[in-house]
Amino acid sequence: MKAMDWMIYGATGYTGRLVAAEAVKRGLKPVLGGRNAEAVTAAAQRLGWRHVETDWRALIARDDVQLVDVCTP
Repeated sequence: MKAMDWMIYGATGYTGRLVAAEAVKRGLKPVLGGRNAEAVTAAAQRLGWRHVETDWRALIARDDVQLVDVCTP
């Protein structure tokens, strides 16, 4: 996968944090997403990533995201 062709939605929850940590280990930088812009932005900053999304409608309109990993219960 390219650097930004997928997204972790629910990136600040337990599973999302695990998936994001594994992505870091593998050198991947997906877009991080979730409902809370402040929390998602903070998570992206901790990981050294810039791209976040909080609106699912904007997410599905993006042409650089081909896959969404939904990490919510």
